[in-house]
Amino acid sequence: MTSSANEIYKDSEEIRGPREAKGGAFASSDIPLIKAALHTYVKTLDETDPDVNKIASLLHRLGRVG
Repeated sequence: MTSSANEIYKDSEEIRGPREAKGGAFASSDIPLIKAALHTYVKTLDETDPDVNKIASLLHRLGRVG
């Protein structure tokens, strides 16, 4: 008598889903570099570019993290 793999390995990825990262995607030491890069990039954009508002919001959120 044979059993299916899911019966043998109940902790498999198919049963519980993919593993999630334990921390954030970026280290807190990365935040100043990301902010500097965004500041440099936003200076190249025209004020009417829709990304300007998105980047401003992102910089605000990063300011609260870092």
